[in-house]
Amino acid sequence: MINYRKGDYDSMNGILSRIDWTLLLAYLPIYDMYSLFIGHLKKLIYNYVPILEIDDSKVRHSPAIVKLQKRKLRIWKKEGNSLLYKSICVSIKRLLLEEQPVVVLLEFTPRACFFCQIFLPVV
Repeated sequence: MINYRKGDYDSMNGILSRIDWTLLLAYLPIYDMYSLFIGHLKKLIYNYVPILEIDDSKVRHSPAIVKLQKRKLRIWKKEGNSLLYKSICVSIKRLLLEEQPVVVLLEFTPRACFFCQIFLPVV
C-alpha cells in the first residue's frame, strides 16, 4: 500500500517544475500528452512516496477491546492482580470470544467424504 501521507512532495514538485512541458508535449495528441504526464507522475510516486507494508499476522481488535486492554494495564500497574483486574480480564475474554469469526460447520455423510469413508464405518 502506498503511504501518500509521507511522500516527499517538495522534491516531486521541484522535478515537475523543471520539466519543459511545452517542448515535451508539443505536437503530441491529447492522449499521448496524458499518458506521458501520468508516466512521469507514476515514476515520481514510485521514487518519492514510501510503500507501507501491512502485517497481516497482527490481530486488530475492536475499539471496545482496545479500550479495555488499556484500562486493564492501568489497573495492573496501580493495583496488581486485584478483583477489578480479574473482572476486566473476564470482560476482555468474553468480547474476544464474541469477536471471533463464526465457523460454519457443514454436515457430510460418510459416503460423501472420501476421508470419512476410509476412517469411519458406513452405517
